[in-house]
Amino acid sequence: MSLKVAFITLGCKVNQFETASMQEQLVKRGFKAVPFNQPADVYIINTCTVTSRSDLQSRRLIRQAMRKNRLAYIVVTGCYAQVEYKRIQEIEGVDLILGNNEKANLLNYLNNLEKRLSPKTIVTNIANNDSLTQISGFLDYTRAFIKIQDGCNNACSYCIVPRARGKSRSQSIASIKQQVETLTNNDYKEIALTGIHIGTYGHDLSNPTSLSKLLKELIQINNLGRILLSSIEPTEFTEELIDVLQSDKICPHLHIPLQSAHIGQLASMNRRYLPLQYQNLINRLIETLPDLGLGCDIIVGYPGETKEIFEHNYRFLEELPLSYMHVFRFSPRSETKAAGLPDQVSGQAKIERSMALRTLSKQKKLAFKKRYLGKARPTLIIDKKDKNTGRLIGLTDNYINILIPNNEQYVNEIKNVQIVKIDGENALGEVVVG
Repeated sequence: MSLKVAFITLGCKVNQFETASMQEQLVKRGFKAVPFNQPADVYIINTCTVTSRSDLQSRRLIRQAMRKNRLAYIVVTGCYAQVEYKRIQEIEGVDLILGNNEKANLLNYLNNLEKRLSPKTIVTNIANNDSLTQISGFLDYTRAFIKIQDGCNNACSYCIVPRARGKSRSQSIASIKQQVETLTNNDYKEIALTGIHIGTYGHDLSNPTSLSKLLKELIQINNLGRILLSSIEPTEFTEELIDVLQSDKICPHLHIPLQSAHIGQLASMNRRYLPLQYQNLINRLIETLPDLGLGCDIIVGYPGETKEIFEHNYRFLEELPLSYMHVFRFSPRSETKAAGLPDQVSGQAKIERSMALRTLSKQKKLAFKKRYLGKARPTLIIDKKDKNTGRLIGLTDNYINILIPNNEQYVNEIKNVQIVKIDGENALGEVVVG
């Protein structure tokens, strides 16, 4: 009888990719993957530590696993395990703690699944990591992720990611191309290229290359569906990259972090651009790609953010042609410069400001959907139903969620779908036949 293993993932697409890689390892060796909310013999929690909320969620999930089966073997890995393993050691019931280096070889650490009085901890220096895992498929998705790069060489004053992920390091074009070909042959219609800092892709290789050169190679692959790009820094858009983004094989969707529209705060954050440069880039991209779906990250409550600075940021964001925003409340991370800065913003102010920006984000998202009312876009129908309506979920190439009538023959196909109605926040659509 095969052992049951359950995974749960917090955080970014890189973590999701790595969970899929670990799950593939174990399934190939005879483990049976089950949902995290079901009883299992082994629970693996792949953690995040980008905010204090992420830390709290990680600890809650560890305890949730133990409640499901107190005899289960509990493994904790990921970024929280990398930087705060001593805190995890204090949680009763944890058996194994693995750093980000070690998760790629998870199977090697599961020879003995006996419960332990104190967790075995294997967390090595992330700066020495040069392993970049590969994957042949995603067991629970109709879309696939590929980690083309890991780590970050920036030193943003608020960010703990370099401590958790190390320096930037890239996979070779040949390796990535092989993975994309495998996934395409396995009938994945969308492949997302992800990493911690993909705009620096290829700079560290012995024969340096770039993201734009990688994309030029990938769009030549036979039967390729479409490629989605994860977050790219505003300083990393070259003319060559903007040119290749116009390919119909690349989703007209970009996520470009802003964090603040205030010159002083950007300097304090160690962000290497000015608000006007960001604004000019956005306008250039929209001019080049009129149907571009465009998102950004914004931090509220960074030390020194006065009411006036927040209002300035709000007006700046209000005027940008964004289709959504990811809003983060500033969370002091240990051993980062920003954690020790004066003029920390109160928790209540952070809550109020984040609520205001999230409302603005909802307005922008709805306005973007309404732009396409009566229009058809190439849409990937994913293997997932909306829990409220039972309709299938489609994702347009510029990343509008459309709910379509349930028809299983459309699942995992790219179809032209017309938005026929906006119902509250939902876009309802129909497949265009012929």
